[in-house]
Amino acid sequence: GYVILGGIHPTVRYLEIMKECGDSVDAIIVGEGEYAFVDIIKAIDTHQNHIHEIPHVYTKKSKKKIIERTQLSNKKLAVLPPPAYDLLPDECFPVTVRFYTERGCPRQCSFCSVGDFFKGKITSTVPIEIKTAVESARSVLTSCDVDHFVIGDLSMFNNSLADREFVK
Repeated sequence: GYVILGGIHPTVRYLEIMKECGDSVDAIIVGEGEYAFVDIIKAIDTHQNHIHEIPHVYTKKSKKKIIERTQLSNKKLAVLPPPAYDLLPDECFPVTVRFYTERGCPRQCSFCSVGDFFKGKITSTVPIEIKTAVESARSVLTSCDVDHFVIGDLSMFNNSLADREFVK
């Protein structure tokens, strides 16, 4: 099996993690990982040995020590399907269903890693995508053993006009 790490902590500390845990970790995705993760899975599935060459991925074989973080654009985020909670086996429930209307935070608070991870930027989805996310959450509520969902935005209500539309 493969161990692939991602998220805020591995993004900020990928060199340190690989140095301390390199025998246990195969790859670290630096930045937002939806596309890089798919590329890694395709490489593993087709028995290709080039994971270290995938953009925004750090491995022990990586020649570069500085890996550029990926930050997905609205266009790339818009085409991602919602999570397929209905494919989870029954023993995984109850599960907390989350969806996001935006990513990042424009603030650079000294006590928080979110601003650093997203480089002080925010990526917002457009209202139709928000509607799709809400419809997906409602679908999960009715088709799975789930009684609530969570809006997981890290910095809620940055755009008051769009946020008022969303709340409606």
